[in-house]
Amino acid sequence: MNTFTALFQELENAGLRWAVLRNYERLPDLDVGDGQLTDLDLVVHGDDLPRLRSILAGVARQCGWDALTECDHYSQSPVVHHRIEVFRFYRAEPREFLQIDVFHALVVLGLPLLNEAELLEGRHFDATRGLFRINPLKENAYRLVQIEAVLHSRRRAAKRQRYILRLKACLWQRPTEFTEVLKRHFSPFAVAAARALCRDDLRRFAWNMRLARAHFLLWVGARNPGRTVSYLRARRADSRLRFETRTCGTELRAWTAGEAERRIFCGVLDSFAQRNVIDEWIELPSDARDYTTHQSGVLEQGGLLVRWTSEERADLRVPHGADQDGVAGELMAFLVRRHTLLYGNQAAEKPVEAVLA
Repeated sequence: MNTFTALFQELENAGLRWAVLRNYERLPDLDVGDGQLTDLDLVVHGDDLPRLRSILAGVARQCGWDALTECDHYSQSPVVHHRIEVFRFYRAEPREFLQIDVFHALVVLGLPLLNEAELLEGRHFDATRGLFRINPLKENAYRLVQIEAVLHSRRRAAKRQRYILRLKACLWQRPTEFTEVLKRHFSPFAVAAARALCRDDLRRFAWNMRLARAHFLLWVGARNPGRTVSYLRARRADSRLRFETRTCGTELRAWTAGEAERRIFCGVLDSFAQRNVIDEWIELPSDARDYTTHQSGVLEQGGLLVRWTSEERADLRVPHGADQDGVAGELMAFLVRRHTLLYGNQAAEKPVEAVLA
């Protein structure tokens, strides 16, 4: 059964308060693991999280996944707006992956642009897709922030253009309503930024987004200075955890019997990155001690830093005769064991050991 269809049905049957945040256009008629969609962003009421975990485990079992884990690296902040519960589905054969991120706010500068209640308020049931989604005006208000984040990224040029087209459509179809939402929740400068995008003036868009962020910070701070300071402090402490002391990604010590086996292992890592099982992987120099800014960013996003080491010290070993599927299974087992297991069959529980062809 399609995992998305099963999940949406179970959420609705259980009466949970939820909605899809974005990228719902092709749901649920999209096979996971085909390179088109491997992540889903939801907003779920905080009181419904225990039932959500139970539902996700049931869906994993029903749809034949080998493992379901929960990552708590992004849910440590004392401020609920900053927390993200991350759930990851793994299947060994065929090799597939799905990540579900549960948000409780959409934030700008660590402050809630739209909190959980505002995201769930006015949610729309999309009967064609069988899912709830947030109000499209609110969705596109935050899309300004998403566009700004990928504004100069060549790798994400297609995503940027897709976001811009959707925002343009919203502004053209509902100009008055959209303008009011931007003013009420964000800033008058956000309105100017959206209009600059409609004129394809990216320079003016970027300038107005900087002004919108500053205006938003001052506006929120003036309304509640004490709470604003506490949010900013919590965000800074949370960032230190995520980038420095408790990263989601990790250093992987690996040993391969020879160059052929190393190529197999690197090919598996590349395939995992392409399917978003890991965000990125890079090799560490043998003498590296301190991480660079880029390496810390890889760890914060759940990536792997691969350090080649001796067979005795390795977390993962690739001996002579190992095949790609065996290595992929070992790497998947390594990733699964790094987080809390909510559901797992025997394939997920196997030890990381050499698998020969």
